[in-house]
Amino acid sequence: MSFNLHPSRSPSLSFTSAPIKCPKLEAHLIPSDFILFQSTPEENAVGQIVNIASNFQEIPISEISNNCMISQGCGSVWCLIRKWTQSDQSDVPDSLNHIPHATKYKVNGVSELIETSQGEWIKSTDVLDIVFIFHLSDFIEDRYFCLNGIENIYFTHITNLTGEFRRIKSDDFNPFPFRNEYRYRIFSSLMYINTSISRFFFRESQSQGNRFSTKIQLSYECWLYISMKIRSSMSISCKHKKYCHKRPRFDLSQSKIRIETAMYYVDIDTTEKMTSFLKIFGSSFGIGLRKKFPRIGYQDNHFVFGDIINVVDFSVKGNGVKLCFDESTSNLSVISSYSSFPATSNSNHLQNLLQNRLLQSVLPEANEKYEVSVVVDDLFQRNGLLYKVININDTSVAAVSFNPEAPNDTNAITIDIEMTECQRLINEFLD
Repeated sequence: MSFNLHPSRSPSLSFTSAPIKCPKLEAHLIPSDFILFQSTPEENAVGQIVNIASNFQEIPISEISNNCMISQGCGSVWCLIRKWTQSDQSDVPDSLNHIPHATKYKVNGVSELIETSQGEWIKSTDVLDIVFIFHLSDFIEDRYFCLNGIENIYFTHITNLTGEFRRIKSDDFNPFPFRNEYRYRIFSSLMYINTSISRFFFRESQSQGNRFSTKIQLSYECWLYISMKIRSSMSISCKHKKYCHKRPRFDLSQSKIRIETAMYYVDIDTTEKMTSFLKIFGSSFGIGLRKKFPRIGYQDNHFVFGDIINVVDFSVKGNGVKLCFDESTSNLSVISSYSSFPATSNSNHLQNLLQNRLLQSVLPEANEKYEVSVVVDDLFQRNGLLYKVININDTSVAAVSFNPEAPNDTNAITIDIEMTECQRLINEFLD
């Protein structure tokens, strides 16, 4: 049962409180961490750890609920949680809840949470998972690699601590107050894996083979977290490997040390298994455009004519992703095979491959076979002449007549044309 938690009861941003060990995560959490917890036997909720009590007697009497009395036990560690609830659009003023339509796709599939004044004491055994909450501006300004599709990812920009809705400034919200906390280490590792693998799908070479292998340094605690997330949907095989390590002595001779290590294998070879990994690494996992890898802050890579999509297609024999984690060296080996499709393909098969992916929103519609954005060097015909785009403004385009046999023609004609008209002529030329 919840109670009213005063706004002054905020997480102490110091390590004066001992971390709390969560058995289900096999990790330690601290005040300010966002978590998913079991609020009732039928319902899970999201909250932020405000304080920690090492035993039941430390909880104020006014904050003890019947649930606490029933579930108290010797040696139990308790957490004071401030609840974050999903936004009810009908209660929030339109002036606060407005998200520009042009950028709304960047939070596609991500739920919004609002900080509330509801508090609740829970046991450490009720903590189910960690949660990542980012400010709306983090998504709009592309401050991180693609977060869409990750389970337990939310955004916020409104608070209701005092019973009145108000906007949260981006500078006033820090998703990771401590850079050495468990949640930050896990998030950083997951983003590092995602970007390291995605760089192969975004390779610019036009003659690339549809296969790659790489090794990524990964902490054992992050591998435990990944294993916990995928254990229910796929099997993780473990093999023990023995090998000899030669170590030189001071007299230049060598001694042999026998080492035994555990090797963990995961084979992603079905759509169901890939779905589980998308919940960990995001909707961009296993897909990319055959062009330069997007930089942070510049991730609007819309498809244009001639682009190639690299995507793992399980209907093609051999396509998939194989992972192998070496416990002794903390190396994650990744091997992947994928297929390539033209970005302008309107086949149902490609649409199904990209279902529930962020990139699907920018695929050309069936009745707009070559609906592309105007870019420099685009070609079109007008009044019997071939033109090449040389400059683009907000509403108009500058183009010059172009002769492929004489590219440096001094008698070339320069024209200005409206953007919409240029777009139409480019589409006709491509057809």
